[in-house]
Amino acid sequence: MTETPAPAKQRRKGFAELLGLRHVSRSAGTSRYEVDAGEEHFNPNGVVHGGLAFALADTGTGSALWTLLERNEGCATIEMKISYLKPAKSGHLVCDSRVLHREGNIATIESEVRNGEDVIARAVAVYAIFPVQR
Repeated sequence: MTETPAPAKQRRKGFAELLGLRHVSRSAGTSRYEVDAGEEHFNPNGVVHGGLAFALADTGTGSALWTLLERNEGCATIEMKISYLKPAKSGHLVCDSRVLHREGNIATIESEVRNGEDVIARAVAVYAIFPVQR
């Protein structure tokens, strides 16, 4: 059996879109993303899977850094540490990210993930910055 390749112009869903992550805002060195967490995001314990908070933070940190890059620069996560502070049972998750420091080809960015008034996770990421051709 052979598969027919998708037409070249057909848009494929990105990872963030598959999870339901939505871009809310972005300005110099900051970003905000959100997701409405439902049963499809639960782990076997009946709470929101930590990977959803991690994906929010990773997407948010990259987006915040993107606002500070030159046209000929790209970036990629080198390392990210996340601390889970409280479980989220469902509902609206919001992630605010901000660039803490950029020097040369390295940047440090932090994220805070909230479920209502509760901070459920905090993350710090280190990114590589490298030349790209656009």
